[in-house]
Amino acid sequence: MTRLGFTRAVLRGEEGRLLAAALLGALALASAAALTATGGALISRAAQRPDTLFTLTFLITGVRALGLGRAALRYVERLLAHDFTFRTLARARTRVYAALVPRGRRLGVQVGAVTHTAHADVDALQNATLRAALPLLAYLLLTAALALAVARLSVPLALGVLGLLLLAGVLAPLAACAPLARLARERAHARAALTAALTDTLHASAETATPQDFSALERTLERADARDNALLAVLTFARESAAAAALLLTLVTVGGAVLSGALPGAWLAAAALGVVTAFDAAAPLAGVPGALADAAGADGRLHALTTAPIGTAAPPRPTRVPDRPDLHLDGVRVRHGDQLVVQDFSLHVPHGRAVALVGPSGAGKTTLARLLVRDLDPDAGAVRWGGVDARHLDPHELHARAALMEQDAPLLSGTLRANLRLADRALPDERLRALLNDLGLAHFDLDGWVGEGGARLSGGERARVALARALLKPSDVLILDEPTAHLDPPAEALALRVIERERQGRTLIIITHRPGPLALVDDVLPVGVLPAGGTSPPAPAPTAPSPAALALTPEAPHGRP
Repeated sequence: MTRLGFTRAVLRGEEGRLLAAALLGALALASAAALTATGGALISRAAQRPDTLFTLTFLITGVRALGLGRAALRYVERLLAHDFTFRTLARARTRVYAALVPRGRRLGVQVGAVTHTAHADVDALQNATLRAALPLLAYLLLTAALALAVARLSVPLALGVLGLLLLAGVLAPLAACAPLARLARERAHARAALTAALTDTLHASAETATPQDFSALERTLERADARDNALLAVLTFARESAAAAALLLTLVTVGGAVLSGALPGAWLAAAALGVVTAFDAAAPLAGVPGALADAAGADGRLHALTTAPIGTAAPPRPTRVPDRPDLHLDGVRVRHGDQLVVQDFSLHVPHGRAVALVGPSGAGKTTLARLLVRDLDPDAGAVRWGGVDARHLDPHELHARAALMEQDAPLLSGTLRANLRLADRALPDERLRALLNDLGLAHFDLDGWVGEGGARLSGGERARVALARALLKPSDVLILDEPTAHLDPPAEALALRVIERERQGRTLIIITHRPGPLALVDDVLPVGVLPAGGTSPPAPAPTAPSPAALALTPEAPHGRP
């Protein structure tokens, strides 16, 4: 795996905003230190009752300017930092969701783990930017600037302050990096497991966790947090000790210069307060190792998710998908574990033909559809597009050239428009509304929220939205798995008319238990009862359902249409 590959891809082109925010943060920190130093000098000089007010006026003006400047710099720094963060957050989420779309069917029942990666891990990258990268860069810039400023008073003092600042803000957190990273990984694993358990339980997964599992995970998190707090207390002690040492060193060095008459007395308060204030900037750095460890683990999981194979592994030198391809299944055999799902099945579908796959549940019809889009490879035999083995084709192009409507096609929690445009981002609203009208969904608002998994829609409405999305995708091959299973007869008739119109020029494969869709096809193939090597008969389009179609019985629709 490329180290921090996902993070680098997301940050590419945004480095300038990050550096600008860090520079403004350093200026804000420097303004705070200078404000404290100037205030100390003002109080000390006023206590001396100078003969002229010019010196006090200059210091008073400096305090006002630095106070306003610190607030303005901090505001602009936060503005730039959050602009940078939200830009990268949007790019990260878009990258994750774009990767999930073609890989969704391979994720199986890992809903909780995927949810954690898509949300919590992306948030971990955002937190690493705000709580680690920006504070660390700003602190290093402040340290360099303060060392140069103090060097005008005393080079040995500047070197001592520089060393103590690096000890408090860099070396001490670096020493705690390994144990904090271990705790971060332990906490991340426990949180991921807890999220997965909660999500899978809410989805009624077969792998539902028990109350004892939840209690154990919560105890693991509590122990990790306790050890984390103990390490942070050690880092706080180290920072305060370094600040005390820097204060003592400053008092001795500058105090000696004041006593010798080399510096005015007000410089002692200014130098001491300015140096001590600079150490306050090291306080947020105690969380840097943990944030970086969280981000490193999150990056690894996100990189693995977004670079996982689409269906199966891509060939080293992929071949372009032929134009207007015929589809061939040549003696394919597929096993799921020890169960033989498809045995020696062959099929030839010329481009533009329509075929229905029928048969009992579990006969392997959906498996054949997954073979055609190369969501899986056969254990034996071959799948060919235009005479080219699918294992030699570019999987991204293959996915783009096929539109697959699954029986329970997922809808994302978003607007209806966003769900439909997963088929093609460039689709105009007019095209979306026209197709929805034809499917009997004219009352739907494109800006309407469909809910998680389409929860705000009925079963029939979800099926028609999924059908519309498949039909809208520009493709050579259209595969529909039970497209009318949830529809009543009037809604089914509308859907079939739309399918007939939209499939023109495309190869159509329908998986169905119902007789209605069979009127659209040229051939009907019973799956699970063909002899080994059986093929699609090259008969012309029938004018009436075949005997296989007549043997089918309609199912009752599920939910309202």
